Amino acid sequence: MIQKIPSLLFDIYLFVVSLLVFWPIKILIPPIHKLKNNSDESFFEEVSENENMNRVSKIYSDIHCYSAWMRFALYILFPAYLISKKLPSFLFEKKTKPVRFTPNQAASMVLAQMTQNIKATKTVADDCGADYIFCLQPTLMDGKHYPTEYDLRFIEARAKTKFYQFTLLDYFKKYYEMIIRTFSKYDGLKNNFFNLSNIFHTEKKQRFVDTCHIGEEGQIEIARKLASFIFEKEKKQKKNTEKWS
Repeated sequence: MIQKIPSLLFDIYLFVVSLLVFWPIKILIPPIHKLKNNSDESFFEEVSENENMNRVSKIYSDIHCYSAWMRFALYILFPAYLISKKLPSFLFEKKTKPVRFTPNQAASMVLAQMTQNIKATKTVADDCGADYIFCLQPTLMDGKHYPTEYDLRFIEARAKTKFYQFTLLDYFKKYYEMIIRTFSKYDGLKNNFFNLSNIFHTEKKQRFVDTCHIGEEGQIEIARKLASFIFEKEKKQKKNTEKWS
């Protein structure tokens, strides 16, 4: 019972502060901003770097405040920080049960969620008269091609990263295989699916800055490919329109 007292105080303090301090501030700030914006005087001001640094106040150790609001919030919440020091450590322990998945199962779950998101996005695009394109970006983690020494280092580092009970590389290989197989055959999206995952599979020069992100040269190549794909779709749509008009 004694162990629950700090936790109860912590919850009560945050509830009272939220109700009596932060909630009223949230209600008052919009009309205040609106009044300022309606005036002829600009709401923004140019401040030199020295003036800006002078406004920064150091309140404790390495904690710096960059505005009066931030300073106020820190002072108000500081008692909650002190109470949290008294909370039993078991409240912050992870209580999640170990989950057992295979790379196929994990990839299937992520793919199912992504498919729903893409369908929803395409529906909104169709309603707005826009043409939705789903582009699959290249990655080193699909396990197809490691042309440079840096690429090999990137992969070696990722090979140690665990995703559930297997490596992130095993998961990504299955995930990309499923994406390509699914969207290449799905009638609702196959004409809007642009697979760029293999664009660097024959490249011998450095194109990645890590396992997923691409450098400037690679971005230029992808932009050209994507632009070509969009122009081709525009031409086909224009021909179809002229055919039926």
